[in-house]
Amino acid sequence: MSKSDEVVVFATGDVFADLEDGESSFRFLAPLFAKADIVFGNCEGVYTDRPQLAPSRVAYGGTAQVHGSMFGKVGFNVMTLANNHMMDGGDTGLADTMQLLHDQDIATTGAGQNLAEATTPAVVERSERKVAFLGFCAEFPMGYEARPARGGIAPLRIETVYRNPLPGFWQPGLDPEVTTIPFAEDVDRIHAAIDDARSKADHVVIAFHWGSNTEAREVFVPESKTHVKTYRDAVQAYEIELARAAIDRGADAVVCHHQASLRGMELYNGKPIFYGLGVLVHHFHPRGGQTASDQKIIGTWDEEVFPYWPFRRHEARYTGVAVLTFGDEGVGAAFVPAIVLADGSTEPLAADDPRAEEVAKHLESLNAFERFDSTLSRDTFENWRLLRVGTSGASE
Repeated sequence: MSKSDEVVVFATGDVFADLEDGESSFRFLAPLFAKADIVFGNCEGVYTDRPQLAPSRVAYGGTAQVHGSMFGKVGFNVMTLANNHMMDGGDTGLADTMQLLHDQDIATTGAGQNLAEATTPAVVERSERKVAFLGFCAEFPMGYEARPARGGIAPLRIETVYRNPLPGFWQPGLDPEVTTIPFAEDVDRIHAAIDDARSKADHVVIAFHWGSNTEAREVFVPESKTHVKTYRDAVQAYEIELARAAIDRGADAVVCHHQASLRGMELYNGKPIFYGLGVLVHHFHPRGGQTASDQKIIGTWDEEVFPYWPFRRHEARYTGVAVLTFGDEGVGAAFVPAIVLADGSTEPLAADDPRAEEVAKHLESLNAFERFDSTLSRDTFENWRLLRVGTSGASE
């Protein structure tokens, strides 16, 4: 799959294992992870036995430390903590989660005991190449952001403005135009972090935790990409703008998560942007169930058929692993399709598995919807289906 002087990075979406035997949830993924030089994931929950519940939390995304004790064993090397749950357990929850991961030789980025630590890249070296990882979060309870002398996550705050879609015309009752305006200071901080990462490493990967994960309904997006009723499948204007700006600043790849379903992907100036990697492994429990988690706030689902993942449509089970190859010739991008199973595990799909083609066609439909100039070429890696990301060369 790669030359001896190349570095292969696997990047995943949200990971929150919350079962007594968490390692079993990765039994199909671990053999795949073993083929990478570096595995990068988003630790989407707090692992602590002494949470200090944040008053602004929407739902407590946390569990006992022992449930996260297998991340190193199954193959993770670095994780971003920049997400909307990382401060649910307060400062102690963050500290315990970081210590748990560090004790497993897993580097972290995206959160810390102060703003400087939260925005410091995690640098991992393989085959004499250094890869720097950064993480920033755009959707989180107010107060979770790190500050110069206070712990928290690396923030990307974005103001939302609702405007009359027909300026100069009185038309009550129309859905407003939605405009997003990033905080200039946060964008400047992201660019400074990329500069810092470039000075420390040969390659830079940045993860953004953003985009709505509301239940999918009808989506309407005009060419302006500013007027959106429901966001699950639609990449918003700010996501495209900021992801591409990160590439322009010096990032070699952008990987995104939080939306709880796959999004489209593109090559921008030859560099990959995965706008939504979905959920890799994420366990939900009813209130009063196996843990103290109150994730049930998200609603109900058929728990008898699918006890740990509250999907409302088949496509929400689609997921996968981004494959980034760094070498002298640039960055290679591919994707291994996977699917969430009823027992809480996730299975990367074999090349001859018809479900792999289902995921591939779903991704192609998302790319077409966004008008990305992207192609997905079918290939095989070991026994798994590999979708190589390319471009048709056609203009947008």
